[in-house]
Amino acid sequence: METLQNSICICPGPMTTCPPTVKYNCTSFHYVGLDYFAHGYDIVHIPLSLVICVCGVFANSANVVVLNQPPMRSSTNLLMAALSVGEGTVMAIYIFYVSMFRIGKKIEVGMTKSYAYTLFGLVYVQNLFHAFSSWMIVFVAAFRLVFMSSGVTALQTCSYTRAKIIILTDVFLSLILAAPFLFAHHVVKDCGKPAIGYEAFKLDFVANHALTTLLLVSTGVFMKVLPILLSTIFSTLLIRKLLHSQKRRDRLQSEMSETEQRFLSSQQEQSLSISPARHHDHDSNSRNIHQTTNILFGLSVLYIITYLPQDKQVQKMSTNWACGMSSGSHVPHIPSQPKALVSSFLLYFFLFKQAVMLLLLNIYDRCFEVMVYEKLGDFMDLLTLLCNGGNFILYYAMSSKFRETFLLLLRSMFLPKRN
Repeated sequence: METLQNSICICPGPMTTCPPTVKYNCTSFHYVGLDYFAHGYDIVHIPLSLVICVCGVFANSANVVVLNQPPMRSSTNLLMAALSVGEGTVMAIYIFYVSMFRIGKKIEVGMTKSYAYTLFGLVYVQNLFHAFSSWMIVFVAAFRLVFMSSGVTALQTCSYTRAKIIILTDVFLSLILAAPFLFAHHVVKDCGKPAIGYEAFKLDFVANHALTTLLLVSTGVFMKVLPILLSTIFSTLLIRKLLHSQKRRDRLQSEMSETEQRFLSSQQEQSLSISPARHHDHDSNSRNIHQTTNILFGLSVLYIITYLPQDKQVQKMSTNWACGMSSGSHVPHIPSQPKALVSSFLLYFFLFKQAVMLLLLNIYDRCFEVMVYEKLGDFMDLLTLLCNGGNFILYYAMSSKFRETFLLLLRSMFLPKRN
C-alpha cells in the first residue's frame, strides 16, 4: 500500500554502490502537527489495520455465502459476490504483508532473498486482485444499468450465463493489466542497508524505461483513472434512471382516477386472500430491484472517494514506486426515498478536497510528496481497508432481503433445528 510504496528504495538497476542521495530544501513544507499525527497514528496503525482486515475478510466471506443462497441468487448478485471475493483477497494479502514485513520491520532492516521474492509475489497478487475488484465495480454498475433499461427483457438480457462471462472477462483483463508488474520489477541486492549479518535484497525496477512506462500506464490509467471515470459515468446514469423511474411512478399514481381506485378496492375485498398477496409481492419485488441498484451506486461512490487520491501516487511510479495496495467496494438506494440518493450524490463533493491535494502534488512535486503525502500513507491505507470491508454493512443496511437471508442463515447455524 502507500506505506510499502514509500519504504522501498528504488535504484535504476543492479549495482554494487548506491547512487548519491538527492537533497531537497523542503523546510517550507514542514508541518509539526502533521508530524505528530503521523507518529501518533503509526503506533496504532498495525493493530488497527489487522483488526479491520480480519473483520473485512469475514465480512466479505459472509457476503459471498449470503449472495449465493437460493433466495438471493441472481445474475447481479453473482457479480457482487465476485467483487467480495476480490476485495476480501486484497485484505487477506494485507494481513500477510503486515505480519511478515511491518511487524518485524523487514523492509527497514533488510530482507533476505526469500523474503524479497515473497514480497514480489504478494505485491503482484495484490495488483491482480485490485485490478479485478476495480473493473468488477465498473462491470456491475454497467450490468445493472442495462438491466434497468431492458424492461421486460431484463432477465434474458442480464442472464446468469452472461454474468459468468463478465467474471471470466474480468479475470482475463486483470491478468493482462497486472502482467507489466512481473516484467518491470526484479529482486536485487539492497545496496543501501548497513551490515546486518546477512545479504539484504529488495524489490526494484528493471533498467528498461519502456517497461516502467508500460507499468505506469497499466496501473495509473487502466487500474485507477479509467475505472474511476467509468464508475462516475455509470453512477450518474444510475441516478438519472432511478429518478426517472420515481417520476414515472408518481405520474402514474396521480393519473389513477377515483373510479379505478374504487374498482381496485372492490377487487381486493372480493379476493381478500389473493389480491393483497399479489400487491405485496409486487411492492417487494420493486423494492428489492431498487435496493440492489442503490447498493451498486453506493459501492461506486465509495470506490471513487477511496481511490481518486491515490492516482497521483501511482503516476509517480517512475521515480518512487514499489507497490500500491488498494481496492474498493460499492452500492445504492430507493427511488421512493430521493433524499438518500441526493445525500449519496453529495459525497462526490468530497472529491474536490482530494483534487486540491492532487493539484498541490503537481505544483510542489517531491517536497509536498515527502513532507505531506507520504506521512498520510498509513491513514490512506486505513481508508482503503475500511472501504474494502464496508460492503457487508452497505448490503445489510440497504437490502431487506439480504438481512433476512443473513439472519436465517445465522439461525440455521447456531440454533438447533426443531423437529
